[in-house]
Amino acid sequence: MGGNRDQLVVSAIVSITLPTLRRVIASAEGSGAEMIADVAERYARASIEADYFRTWLESDPERALRLLTSKASPLQRNVVAAFEQLLEDQYPAASAGVPLPLPDLAYLIVRIIESFVFSDLIAGNDPDWTKVGPAVAALLRPG
Repeated sequence: MGGNRDQLVVSAIVSITLPTLRRVIASAEGSGAEMIADVAERYARASIEADYFRTWLESDPERALRLLTSKASPLQRNVVAAFEQLLEDQYPAASAGVPLPLPDLAYLIVRIIESFVFSDLIAGNDPDWTKVGPAVAALLRPG
């Protein structure tokens, strides 16, 4: 990640996003895969509905995608870590029924969220948080 400006912007986004994710986790409903899908959907909704975030994304979409969705992104690393912990806590079936290690599964969940949150920037579609929960639930469905 290059430049002080980029680091400052990402630090600001992380400082707002991670407490939001913690609140979403604390208020999520259900347990297991249902809870994880609920968290993913609520987090996507919060991201899409945050005016400051959308304004920033629209002002410099290429930079935003690079800063937020690359492996070097502190935001992505922290969100993946939060979902990995959530999987460990809520999804014991993962060790038996899912053919991926939990870190990879957490990364895939975050990429699903990013796909729908940033769909306007990636594919020209409207961002849509309502698709995140069903997509994550399908991923976590055993068998």
